[in-house]
Amino acid sequence: MGECNSVTGDVQSLINISGFPPEDEKHLCQLSQHLAPRIPALTDRFYERLLADERTRIHEEIEAAAQTEGYTIGTCTRVLMHLLDICQYLIDSAYEAERMRRLTAATGMRPALLENLINLRN
Repeated sequence: MGECNSVTGDVQSLINISGFPPEDEKHLCQLSQHLAPRIPALTDRFYERLLADERTRIHEEIEAAAQTEGYTIGTCTRVLMHLLDICQYLIDSAYEAERMRRLTAATGMRPALLENLINLRN
């Protein structure tokens, strides 16, 4: 939907990461003056729920590490997310290389030709 006029940074961040459809984003923009003061409490409740569920308790470990090293939990979470992105990139790259190796072996075609054929479909 884009930026809302006169919306606080916290509300704009919520709108940007929410994944809500445009109609819901419009409602969030309209309610921003009432929503903004409640964001800290909503964030606290969100983390309380994460910490209460053992499947998402890693946040507790991130928070402990952040406090030990003097960083904010947001900084540590951001670094962890970048690290996970890099790991996913490496996994995807290895998968793609193995796929191309197998296609080349099975068809006898050179990788460049296979790439061109794959790109024709796009």
